[in-house]
Amino acid sequence: MGDAYDVYSAGVIFIGFGITSISMLHDVYVQNIKHLKSYYQAIDTGIMPIEKGVSLNRDDILRRAVIMELMCQFKLSINDIEEKYHIAFDTDFNEYFARELSELKLLEADGLIRIIPNGIEVTPSGRLLIRNIASIFDAHTRKRKNAAFSKAI
Repeated sequence: MGDAYDVYSAGVIFIGFGITSISMLHDVYVQNIKHLKSYYQAIDTGIMPIEKGVSLNRDDILRRAVIMELMCQFKLSINDIEEKYHIAFDTDFNEYFARELSELKLLEADGLIRIIPNGIEVTPSGRLLIRNIASIFDAHTRKRKNAAFSKAI
């Protein structure tokens, strides 16, 4: 994607404080130590109390943006995502997320979302299941579900 790709496009940084908290920094997620004694030992010795972290790739960052829009705004503008994240990496939103959009049709039939010409709107009843709706775009959740042979709903 070259110069057009900007991992900092989200413009949001979350800093988690306390045990098990999660921080989001541009293209990285980190989780703090889970055990209180170890957490305080790290702080007392001047070490960041981080237990694990993960670096995000382009796909992760794009999916995070889609998920955050749905969970925070209960709607998604396809044009905005394509423009902001330069989805023209060989395809458009509808092609890139064809599998997810197909799965969303089932939720639309249940009255949880509306798929409109340029986006997705979550209905009032869909707001109660927003995590399940948004998880359709989470590639990592999909991998865990496939490995466990389970469904979210």
